[in-house]
Amino acid sequence: MLILGCLVGVTVTVVCIRALYPLAGRLNLVDYPGGRKQHAQAKPLIGGLALFIGFTAAMLSLPISLIGYRPFASAGLLLVLMGVFDDMHELSPRARLAGEIVAGLIMTLLGGVSLYHLGNLFFTGDLTLGWFAVPFTIFATVGLINAVNMLDGSDGLAGTLAFVHLGLLVILAWQAHSFVQVRVFLLLMSAVLGFLLYNFPFFKDRPARLFMGDAGSMFLGYALSWFSISLSQLPNGVICSVSILWVLGLTLWDAFRVIIVRLLAGRSPFKPDRNHLHHLLQEAGVMPREICLLMGATSVILGGIGIVGQRMGLSSATLLITYLGGFCFYCFLVHFFLGRDSSVDQEMA
Repeated sequence: MLILGCLVGVTVTVVCIRALYPLAGRLNLVDYPGGRKQHAQAKPLIGGLALFIGFTAAMLSLPISLIGYRPFASAGLLLVLMGVFDDMHELSPRARLAGEIVAGLIMTLLGGVSLYHLGNLFFTGDLTLGWFAVPFTIFATVGLINAVNMLDGSDGLAGTLAFVHLGLLVILAWQAHSFVQVRVFLLLMSAVLGFLLYNFPFFKDRPARLFMGDAGSMFLGYALSWFSISLSQLPNGVICSVSILWVLGLTLWDAFRVIIVRLLAGRSPFKPDRNHLHHLLQEAGVMPREICLLMGATSVILGGIGIVGQRMGLSSATLLITYLGGFCFYCFLVHFFLGRDSSVDQEMA
């Protein structure tokens, strides 16, 4: 049944893409070139809506009760609809933030998914957040949604890294014997795969045919947050929270570095620029396909460090120290080899 569900996820996503493609112009779901954008032709923004429908169809094919996933589906639908509206008419940042906070509230209050236990981060025993778990979870969720959105600036990148992150979560869920979650993660991977068939730059002379849009990046960011947090809060601390940080490593590192650079330059951390890793690689002459492969492989390595470290019995504190050390080394490498931090104010109008 799992194989059938994955086939449903890929097939329905592809069918939805084919059905929505000719309608994108009439629905104003099109991303036009200009400004900071690199594509030379208008691209449909239908990938996110298609993969959400594909994932939903795949979930409905599972022979299990989905009552526990109603809050997830409700919040996911909210973000997808908000993302579609944003792609069509451009929502204000405040409206987007409000919607993301509502989705976080649904996760914590209705879904019961919160970061209560952070693990032994300071060699003093398990750190629990108590009442602060709800606002902290919402903050983390909003942050991850926007981190994934920040990746959506190079053909195939956001989908590729989401696919990698989900694959790493499958490994963790399998180790924890959480086989229902394994199924769900694989079904979302199948929908993302259907999207990547049209978005990944397989050939140098064939760019992406469409984009996921805000609907896709917001939903994938939310799904990764929900799945990661729920996995890290399993009974008996089977999966530690810091190993999840490693699994999401490069996506978080890129967002952290860009925000820090903007703040050091006296700019708003939310004001877009071209200082993300994929932008710097583009300016260094790296092709989109190679960017996806390089950043995807790096994400596999980082996630592998977290998974193996946990398997070896390393403490959460040790994993956290090495994670922060790795982030500092990453910032040094980006600055030393790509050297754009000092010119963060460069923007294309």
